[in-house]
Parts: sequence; structure tokens; C-alpha cells
Amino acid sequence: HFSYPDRISYRVKYERYTNAEAAGVVRSPARAGAAALAVLPRTLWLLAVKGALLDGWRGVYVAAFSAAYPAVVAWKALRR
Repeated sequence: HFSYPDRISYRVKYERYTNAEAAGVVRSPARAGAAALAVLPRTLWLLAVKGALLDGWRGVYVAAFSAAYPAVVAWKALRR
């Protein structure tokens, strides 16, 4: 099934959710650093174990952004 009609609608929702979550997160450089270090392992896990690679470029796109989600939230929390 297709959860999002296109990349733009996915990115709009991603931005809205990361902004909302960052507003409620405590600012922590350590958390931001740990989240950033976890992006690559999370991406590989989503691609291989969860099967995102089977969805082609769309799966890779969503896996990469999903893996980066905690890092983006932590970074946005630091910026506020």
C-alpha cells in the first residue's frame, strides 16, 4: 500500500511531526550526538531486516528519513 501519494506530502508530514516532537524534547547535545551516530545502523536495519529495500528507491527514501527521525528531532530541539 502507499501511505503517501508523493515525496512532498511525506516531507511535509515529516517536518510537522519532527517540529511537534522537538518542542517537547529536552535539549541535549549528548542525545543529539547519539541519535546522529545511530542513523546509519538504523538505515541498514530498516533496509535489510524490515525489508524496505524490497520497495525500491521509495523504500530506501523512507528508510533513510525514518532512521534520521530521532536525530532530526534532537537537532531541532537544540536549535529552539
